[in-house]
Amino acid sequence: MNATDHWNALRSGDRRSLEWLYRTYAPQLLRYGYAFSKDTATIEDCLQELFITIWEKHRSLGDTSSPKNYLFASFRRSIWKKMQKNAKMHEQESDETRQFDVQLNIEEQTIMHEEEKAVSQKLKQAMEELSGRQKELLYLKYEEGLSYEEICAMMDLKYQSARNLLTSAVKKLRDTLGVVFFLIFLILIEYSEQGIGLSK
Repeated sequence: MNATDHWNALRSGDRRSLEWLYRTYAPQLLRYGYAFSKDTATIEDCLQELFITIWEKHRSLGDTSSPKNYLFASFRRSIWKKMQKNAKMHEQESDETRQFDVQLNIEEQTIMHEEEKAVSQKLKQAMEELSGRQKELLYLKYEEGLSYEEICAMMDLKYQSARNLLTSAVKKLRDTLGVVFFLIFLILIEYSEQGIGLSK
């Protein structure tokens, strides 16, 4: 059974399919959630609440061709609502300005394959130059393999806006990394799109 089969089984009340979806996607969801906040307890609570809600409402769940995208989008909304309950954070942070702090697996691959740590340091420096939204878009596109359409729905972006964000992110990376390091980055991105060396 694939993810869609398990989703449909869940809608029919199969608890084992709920458990399969949790075991399959919980590690990825948590890594994504921790990028929004260092409050691990809150992020883990959001994940638990998400799956509890899904089970409680399983009979009213809609059909989906991508359970992974549904879970990521729902988890993102849950985290954002929880964050907005903090009055101080609500005043200081919006979806445009919030942070997204994550190390891409492409950085980890570089550390594994390069004796010199210069590449890793360059990548970290380049990522720090990006906005939270740009980093999140890169993460969803190249780390999780989501399509532009799925990312737009999740991040409430128009298609062209998403393309523009990615283009500007790539330009910043190129400017920060320089030609040689940027070529290494592109090679790693190509590998990631082929599913080589990335966790899925």
